[in-house]
Amino acid sequence: MRTILLAVFVLTTMGWGASSAATKELSSAVWNAISMDENTPDFDMRRRFAQAIEAYWKDFDARIPRLSPQEREWLEEEIRSSEKRLLRATESPEFAIWKLNQRMETCLGTIRKVLNAMANEAARQFEMYYWPKMVNCYDRPRDVEIYLDRAGIPHDDQMEYGLVERFLLVRQSILNGVATAAMFETMGWSLAK
Repeated sequence: MRTILLAVFVLTTMGWGASSAATKELSSAVWNAISMDENTPDFDMRRRFAQAIEAYWKDFDARIPRLSPQEREWLEEEIRSSEKRLLRATESPEFAIWKLNQRMETCLGTIRKVLNAMANEAARQFEMYYWPKMVNCYDRPRDVEIYLDRAGIPHDDQMEYGLVERFLLVRQSILNGVATAAMFETMGWSLAK
């Protein structure tokens, strides 16, 4: 937790250059929040994992610019136009930024739903519903690399730290441990050992 708070502090006080370093630390914090061998992480471990994921995606989101109204209008017009213009638009920096923004919205929205479900006893059963949706954030990590490149967003520090590999490991943890544990807890099941 201390690492997460320090990374967020550095990010907010030092700007873009600190963001790359913070991303490394936050990526580690996500991985360190849950054991690779943990098949049934308890509630507190899942909450720490969710908080680390939220901090990571907030940091990532802060690195992605937003389209201006004119850029968005141009992109929408190109997408609705001929196939040739649509294909050209999908290769543009604007399209890459739009796709990255969509991913950030989805990831931050979903992890916040996980955390809200965990914080509200009456909504606790929804935790098991939202965890599998988090997997979408960790699918197709190569697309993230492509869009970052196409948008001209620096990411060397992140790539050196194994974005693709980390995404796949977090995805595996969610599917094989975290979501399953949330389901077992909600349903009142226990694992026979």
